[in-house]
Amino acid sequence: MRLFLSALICVSVVHLAAAVPEGATFVEPAMAARAARPGHAKVVVYFCGHCPSARAFMSKEVKALQAAVQTNHAPLDIICLTPELSGPTLVKYGEAVGLDRILLGTDGRNAQNIGLRNILQVEYEPGPGGTRMRISYSNLADLTAIVADPARRKELGTYRYDPAGLSDEAVLGLWWALENDTPGAVPALANARKKAKADDARGQQIITLYDLVTPELLGEIERLSTAGEDFATFEALEAALRRAEGLDIKSGTTRLKELSRLPALKDELKARDAWSRCQAMLASDKPKDQEMGQAGLGQLAAKMPDTVYGRKAAAK
Repeated sequence: MRLFLSALICVSVVHLAAAVPEGATFVEPAMAARAARPGHAKVVVYFCGHCPSARAFMSKEVKALQAAVQTNHAPLDIICLTPELSGPTLVKYGEAVGLDRILLGTDGRNAQNIGLRNILQVEYEPGPGGTRMRISYSNLADLTAIVADPARRKELGTYRYDPAGLSDEAVLGLWWALENDTPGAVPALANARKKAKADDARGQQIITLYDLVTPELLGEIERLSTAGEDFATFEALEAALRRAEGLDIKSGTTRLKELSRLPALKDELKARDAWSRCQAMLASDKPKDQEMGQAGLGQLAAKMPDTVYGRKAAAK
């Protein structure tokens, strides 16, 4: 990785901000938290959704990197953003080029000025806490080689849940699903734990994995349940409860209901509902629905300017 990073620094023009680019909206809300999570290395691909050459790059180089990540359980997240496509249209694009499990989203700000005259930009951020830098397209093949090399894979970043001691293929598959917040992974873990036997080799590993994962999930819920009464805490607790579905989360669910009834949060929740309806219309393939969605954002910004989603609407 030292040689690889030296090459990256040579092609880097400017150090870029870490975490999720401002204005990015992912096709699934849970993707935003995963994209911002520290530990894994990050590759961010900004691409033109209307360009055949960019599509070929996505379906070959990016797809190859993603396949290597999944096969080798590498600590690397791939984030792909385009300013032109959103919602179901973007999901269909991802399916067509074979980008399953990619963190796919719309770049609302388009700070990279992506378009038919600037079809691709690629950034790399080593984990954990590395500095994001712009790299050339050819470096993606270098990354794919590193991902496939057991001796070098650990240079990419760190795992959220250390898989040391796990060797059973089925348990490793469950660990990888948990590592990447795959929907249904936590209920599957809870169910496996109920059936696990301590005197069985696989059962021992399931118990080890359960004891590794659940303290973090439940601890986050406990922390957020006493963190405050602002809307940011409400949404963070809501997300934590979704992640921990399948575990005993009754106390957190009760706290979320209490917060939802607070007068100070009622307008925030109304604004979020309105935002969601507008986003659904904007994601439509019908121009009239898109116009209505844009008009709805204008109304939201005007009528609820002091709410989180009213300010987001104004920024659009």
